Amino acid sequence: MADIYSKSYFTLSAATIAHPGVSLFQEISLPMRTRPHMVVEESTSQGQPKPFVLYAKRVDYFKVGSDVQKYPLMERGWVYQEYLLSARLIFFHESGLGWVCNSCALDESESQNFLDLADLKLRRAATMHHVLTKPTRESDEISSSTRGDDWNQSIAKEWRRNVSQYCSLKLTFETDRLPAIGGIAAQMALKRPGPYLCGLWRDSLLKDLTWYTWSTNKNLLTGLPCSSKHSAARPKPTWSWTSVVGEHAAFQCHPRGDRERFLMDVIDAHCEVKGSNPFGQVNHGFIKASGPLLRATPRFDLRPEEIRFSHGGGSEARLNFRLDYPLSELEAANMDIFCLPIISQSSRNSMEWGERDVSRTIFLMLVPHDGPSHDRAFERIGLAYVSKLVDNFDQEVKEQITIV
Repeated sequence: MADIYSKSYFTLSAATIAHPGVSLFQEISLPMRTRPHMVVEESTSQGQPKPFVLYAKRVDYFKVGSDVQKYPLMERGWVYQEYLLSARLIFFHESGLGWVCNSCALDESESQNFLDLADLKLRRAATMHHVLTKPTRESDEISSSTRGDDWNQSIAKEWRRNVSQYCSLKLTFETDRLPAIGGIAAQMALKRPGPYLCGLWRDSLLKDLTWYTWSTNKNLLTGLPCSSKHSAARPKPTWSWTSVVGEHAAFQCHPRGDRERFLMDVIDAHCEVKGSNPFGQVNHGFIKASGPLLRATPRFDLRPEEIRFSHGGGSEARLNFRLDYPLSELEAANMDIFCLPIISQSSRNSMEWGERDVSRTIFLMLVPHDGPSHDRAFERIGLAYVSKLVDNFDQEVKEQITIV
């Protein structure tokens, strides 16, 4: 898929077509036919006159805002990588024809809807030009560790942005979740030290693990029955954003912090893919990690709900959290929930009233895994975070665990 679209001369896009039964060419509306026009005659190959009509079209240069929903095609998950990988695209849309390539966007009506749509590709093209002009791994004369931190941060940040945008789109089959973005992953894999792990990358794994869902369940959905997505019904591995069906994903980490400390060590990580495509569907995967595993207690008498744990000689931390799927209050109360710290970050952000420090510490929420495949095995159920630095875990015993 990546080769087909990235090597095409140009791609035709029926952006406003909702299903295959609609024509690419839109019928001219009655108001259009009543506008000023002129008749031009052209001779056929046999010398016969052949008139055609040119219509004047009013352009609304002062339109404010946009409505990307006018492009049903762009709501589809498979189209996302086809759009970004194509070198040039010709759009048939509600206002006429549009052109987008990696350096410019042109539209005959200067529709704000279209220009907003084109902005996504132009911004990505600028980032990927910086990324893809680096040597390939096979011919690289310098190691990835000496390429420069800015380069590593840029490509990792670009991937997380791609995932956040992609997860908001529609797929007919959930089994397509990895293949439908696999072309972009294959393109990036030429430059990243890898490996690719079910939608995450080994060289940025700790930050990639900070994904969370934001479309429906922000905290515990108290009083509701257990979700059908729970436990055995949930795709594996649970540490991947692909395990959460029908939810939007975002990332909690800063792209780059002024002060940054990783609190979890990755010992090993592996995925077994179905078939020969390394960017396709996955059978299972695991992460072997080491860190302070802290038993936590959810509190339902507070709004918003919090999860708490003790650390550092008895001090207590209170965390906000987002679950990967809904849980009832009773179900959560009967779970052994643990928090595994991933990263603490602090950065200085410029605001209208001056600069301010923005700090956060991020934790994985884990529960014991029922299967017999691993000792000290856990599943992810959510992400917890607090807006301050909590990194005094030196008194805590580090445990080696497996997350499946």
